[in-house]
Amino acid sequence: MNRRSRLICWILLAGALFLSMGAAPGQGSSTSLALRLFGPVSSLAAGWQWVRVRSALDHGRSDLAYSRANLALELDPGSTGAWSFLAAHMANDRGSPFRQPEPILRTRWTQAAIDLLERGEDRARRPAELASQCGTILVRVAEYGGEIPWPGGSAGALEDAEPHFERATRLDPTSSEAWTLLAALRGLWLASAEVTASPQERVAALRAGLATLDQASEHVTDLGGTQFQRGILLGLFADDGSPADFELWPGGQKSLYGAAIEAFEAAEAKGFPAARDARLGAQQALRSLQ
Repeated sequence: MNRRSRLICWILLAGALFLSMGAAPGQGSSTSLALRLFGPVSSLAAGWQWVRVRSALDHGRSDLAYSRANLALELDPGSTGAWSFLAAHMANDRGSPFRQPEPILRTRWTQAAIDLLERGEDRARRPAELASQCGTILVRVAEYGGEIPWPGGSAGALEDAEPHFERATRLDPTSSEAWTLLAALRGLWLASAEVTASPQERVAALRAGLATLDQASEHVTDLGGTQFQRGILLGLFADDGSPADFELWPGGQKSLYGAAIEAFEAAEAKGFPAARDARLGAQQALRSLQ
């Protein structure tokens, strides 16, 4: 490329950057000038912009980084990884209790990350991954136990995560990851004593998680993974449940371990790598009760 051609490219890039300035990351126009200017090389230009985004973040130049990120998203709005990277930075860096001393700002950055991902779902090539990321951010909020203030506390964050995981399964019904996260939310996190005080509600949450995996089996091809996840939900409930929980489950704690073993055996028959070790662990736990 000669000097004149490089100059023209930089003028076009500067013009696109100028038009993108002032917008929050991801808030470009639906008919991106940057995309029209760069055409078939827009993905390459976006990749270079993300290198510059990382450089600006490394040097503490957040405003510059976000301007560059906005242009990069306009150049290649279909890049799922780009939306995901920027949202992860907002939630995990800017909204982290370890880096942000002001609790209210942690919440604002977390919400900004979720808003960005929801915008990205309309443009990214794999929107289900972004919907799932919204849910995992909220699970992270719950796990911090109030350090990131959220309406309803940890339980409220988990309840807010559920529609994001549900949306991911609708966006891509064949996604094992989306179904696994939804089942884990219902049958593991919402079934925990820290979140749900009532034994009836905990058992109902476990049943909801198992029903989610049954539904997943109608759509996904990784049936071994689905059976493995089923064993995990049953086994963990058997490990961590209370006597009051076991009274509400037919056959009690032993039955839970037995059902977990059956699920791990089914996963093992499908060739799932970790199923054998999980089965042996569940069998040992069951023997200890006899």
